[in-house]
Amino acid sequence: MEWFLADWGLTLGPVIRLRHYGEFIQPRPQPLTQAYIFSDLERVNTQGLRLLCKAWDQLRTRPLRLLNNPHYFRKRLDLLQYLYQQGINGFTAYPLRAEMVPEQLRFPVFLREANDHNGPRSDLLFNRAALDRAIGAWKAEGSPGDTPIITEFIDTRDAQGRYQKYGAFRIGDRIVSAHIQTSEHWMVKASSSEPTDTLIAQEWEYIQTNPHQAELMHIFNLAGIDYGRIDYGFVDGRLQVFEINSNPTLLKAGAPKNPQRAVRKAYVAQQLVAAFQALDISTSTEFAP
Repeated sequence: MEWFLADWGLTLGPVIRLRHYGEFIQPRPQPLTQAYIFSDLERVNTQGLRLLCKAWDQLRTRPLRLLNNPHYFRKRLDLLQYLYQQGINGFTAYPLRAEMVPEQLRFPVFLREANDHNGPRSDLLFNRAALDRAIGAWKAEGSPGDTPIITEFIDTRDAQGRYQKYGAFRIGDRIVSAHIQTSEHWMVKASSSEPTDTLIAQEWEYIQTNPHQAELMHIFNLAGIDYGRIDYGFVDGRLQVFEINSNPTLLKAGAPKNPQRAVRKAYVAQQLVAAFQALDISTSTEFAP
């Protein structure tokens, strides 16, 4: 958020204030404001969530917009399991407890920490022996963390053998389509494929038409998330959710070298700024319960 406010979101500087939870939960009057966004909840521990729930309950008695209710927020593991149970995702994830591997596990899989943003801790693992070796290697490097998980892999390659990851933001009542990242590698952290005219045109159409907003809003509601970025792909036309980040990078500073992509980024920035401005309840009769 600091990066965004210093660059693409510069006009929001007088509007948005950043506060640390350690300060926020102190028993003192909260400053006058129109909206509160509870962010990065996936990295808040159980005790911290209890404190934030109390803060939420105190604020909800006032005419405010409140986003990301800590009472209902689903962290990554819970969200992936729930979306699988609801028939939305065709894959799921399991906690790694005492090296117990579920019998129903479908390979290939990969390891990761459930509540951080550092990506996979292994390559794709195609059988139990490979999984056991990866678990051992992870432990040898140090503690896997408090919530290690095994995630089933789902193949989202297109006809050209490329993986595409779609990214869209929810800010209150708005969905903002942001990007399509394309890569030859299964873990898509950023676009690595050459930005051809076809790919640029595809991304531009996605950003302008916002074609999945109704389905995405439904998924955000299931997740209990009013503010964040959803990363997703498609298998045979079926939307598959990889994760929802409640403290996402909005837009990195600077314009892309490609002029077409620079226009795209400026358009997304305008949509994000407008979505934040729409949280001002002085222009709306609605506020979050």
